[in-house]
Amino acid sequence: MGRPDSVQNLARLFCERQQFTGEVLHLEQAQVHYLKRVLRLSVGNLFVALDGQGGCWKAILESNRAHLLEKLDSFVEAPFSIALACGIPKGERMDWLVQKAVELGMHDLYPLVTARTVVSDPSPHKVQRWGVIAREAAEQSERSWLPKVHSVQSWANFMDPVSTSLGQDRLKVICLARGERSSLGSILKAHEPKPVLLVTGPEGGFTPEEIAQAKDKGFIAAHLGPRILRAETAPLVALSLLIGAYETN
Repeated sequence: MGRPDSVQNLARLFCERQQFTGEVLHLEQAQVHYLKRVLRLSVGNLFVALDGQGGCWKAILESNRAHLLEKLDSFVEAPFSIALACGIPKGERMDWLVQKAVELGMHDLYPLVTARTVVSDPSPHKVQRWGVIAREAAEQSERSWLPKVHSVQSWANFMDPVSTSLGQDRLKVICLARGERSSLGSILKAHEPKPVLLVTGPEGGFTPEEIAQAKDKGFIAAHLGPRILRAETAPLVALSLLIGAYETN
C-alpha cells in the first residue's frame, strides 16, 4: 500500500461504496463537475478517492470515471469509534461545532433536543447543511472515514437505544459542569481505549432528571475542568481530552 506522504497535495473525494467496481470508480455527474470545474483537474490528473468507510485509493481521472491505481494506508483515524451526542447550541454555532468535531476525529454525531435546548426544531435544511460541513471537513482534514450526522432526536428517543445498539460495548460519559467529583481525564486514564459515547449539554446544561436517566443507562458523569464552557466548546474539549488520552503516535 502507498504512503500518505505521496498524496499530501492531492484533492480528496468521498464517494459511495457502490461506485467502486474493481479498479474502476464510476463518478456521478456532480462529482465530475466538482473535480473538473471546481478543483480544476484535467483528464490524467491524480486525486484521492475515498469510500467513507476507511478505504482510500490514489486515482487518475478519466472522462466520467477514474481508474484506481493503488490502495493507500490511512494513519489519521483514531483506533476506536467516537460518537458524540450534544445539545444543539443556538444560532450558527452548530456549524462550527460540526466542523471542528470532525477535525478532531469524531465518527458519529447525534444532535439532541433536551429540556433546555433553545433550538427545539431545526429545519431539515440545517441538518443537511451539517452533513455537507462534515463531508468538507473530513476531506480537508484528510480523514478516511466520513463521519455521519444523524437526524435530530429528543433526549428521550436518544436514550432508548443507549443500553442496546448505540451504547453497547462503549465507554459512556456524560460531561457536566464543574462540581462533579471525577474529571474526564481521570476517567479516561482508568479505562483502556475502546469505543466511546460522549454526551454534552446545551446552554444551561442538563436537568437533574436527564442526568439521572443517563446514569441509569450506565453513563459516567465527568467534569471538563474548573471553568464554565460554552455549549459549542465543551464537546471539543471532551474530544481533545479523549484523543490526547487514547490516540498513540
